[in-house]
Amino acid sequence: MNKEECVCERVDLKRQVAEMKKQVALAASLSAIKEMRPEKKEPAESSDESSCTSTSDAFKGNKGNFIAGAGGLSRVNKREFMETHDYGWPLPGSDHTEALILHQKYASPEPTDGAGKDGPSGIPYYSKVEDATANCGEMLVVSMDKGGDQNKCFVLLSGFPSYNVARFVRGRGDTKIRKLDKVEKLRHVGRGVKGKVVNFTPPNKIQIEKNWFALSRYIAAKDVAHSRLKKILKSVAKDNTVIVMVCNIGQAVLLANFVCHGRRHGFPLDNVLLFSTDVKTHRLATSLGITSYFDEENFGHLPEKEAKAYGDPIFTQMMFAKVLTVQMVNYLGYDLLFQDVDIVWYKNPLELFHKETGPLAEYDMLFQDDGAKSQRYAPYCANSGFYYVRYNPRTLYLFTSLMYHSDMITGSHQAVLIQIMADHASLFGLRVKVLDDKEFPSGYHYHRNKDLMKDIMTGKSVPYVYHMSWTKNKTDKLKYLKQMGLWHVEEKCEDAKGLEVIEELEGDPDKDAVFNACCSVEPLITCFYKDKPSKIPCKDSPSIDKGRESWW
Repeated sequence: MNKEECVCERVDLKRQVAEMKKQVALAASLSAIKEMRPEKKEPAESSDESSCTSTSDAFKGNKGNFIAGAGGLSRVNKREFMETHDYGWPLPGSDHTEALILHQKYASPEPTDGAGKDGPSGIPYYSKVEDATANCGEMLVVSMDKGGDQNKCFVLLSGFPSYNVARFVRGRGDTKIRKLDKVEKLRHVGRGVKGKVVNFTPPNKIQIEKNWFALSRYIAAKDVAHSRLKKILKSVAKDNTVIVMVCNIGQAVLLANFVCHGRRHGFPLDNVLLFSTDVKTHRLATSLGITSYFDEENFGHLPEKEAKAYGDPIFTQMMFAKVLTVQMVNYLGYDLLFQDVDIVWYKNPLELFHKETGPLAEYDMLFQDDGAKSQRYAPYCANSGFYYVRYNPRTLYLFTSLMYHSDMITGSHQAVLIQIMADHASLFGLRVKVLDDKEFPSGYHYHRNKDLMKDIMTGKSVPYVYHMSWTKNKTDKLKYLKQMGLWHVEEKCEDAKGLEVIEELEGDPDKDAVFNACCSVEPLITCFYKDKPSKIPCKDSPSIDKGRESWW
């Protein structure tokens, strides 16, 4: 490197190393930097000698003085790094930023033809991730948010290794605050603190004791329930896999649509096991040709009505049923696909999940990407309404732990499940993978990704499934599914009217009498809103969002 490219002039070596520490903290806080531009320092007054050393040379010459005997820094493309060393987190989209790697003494990469110029930062760029990590015997990865005002510092120090991040904030810990009170001391907080919002708090005594009661009820009825389930699971499982669903009569019309749509499109649903939380739902599911199990002891107390909105008391009560059903099926030794009832299939996802080779084969759990990239759902942002689980000791203990921690569930169990998964991934090596969101789209894409929805509506893109999440209530879910051409339930069978049809057809020798009466062969398309995705143009319909133009 020429003298003109030096990071500093006439700075003693110790002062330069101190400067490098500041640059490491800055680089990590920015998470991915194409170029670092260090501040220019005046010559040190106390220095009698002149030194002119590049950043990389400073590391090489001071391995004993820097972090744990550091050997240098390197830069690589962030997306390529995440693809090469896939921890299962959602991959960035059109993200061209970089990852910064700090190497200990013997982990420094070798100079290669793929290493670019140091640039003003003095940190070489490697076009191949494998070259930059070739000498890494162990690699620790920390992901930091790329939003906000980028006022985070990242500290690396020698000591006993920890695989948890120690977090300190000043003031409220709001990264969007530009003018911080510098006098206030940085204080230790939990990972759920975000400004005035605290996403995770310890359950209080009432919540703890409610969970004790639910657990005691489950344990008391466990032997009987497991004995019954063993027989049912043995009869429905295919390739040791069961599709698990949970439903009450308030949401049963969405269950009926999944069955009608699935069977009309030729998908085999004989390995579906519905956990009905009331007798009416059990009867409806059975009449549609689905295996149903009603556990009076554990589910008989749950409400029959549908939730009015996400996170309301009825919604929350149903969460424990979703935790318990997955735990039981997994505990009894089966792989499972858990899915909510507001899902339709374009292609059979089990064909993808059952591939013995390929990028998904090594993972214990596969999740739909929720779309909500918030601190509450970090780091996986996994949707708890569609996920696949392979039975093994890691998943067995995960869902048992989730059951024990159900007192933390105050709305959806999604956030609690994600945090427990993150802990188990670190402690036990649980392998979790978030699926490609374009292959498994949801209500997030319905409202926020017009290009993808256009491709799906026109048939240009065919995903595996579609999940009508990110929707206020059942009423809106029905309207959106009907408008998308994904609705197959005849109006005469919707909601309570479906029970009347069952009564009329009781005793019919045709086992598919209810299915044939209630399930339309062709999709039943209805326009409701011109500004929402639709299979056909709905330009004459009103807008649901003020000021929105026609979607077509």
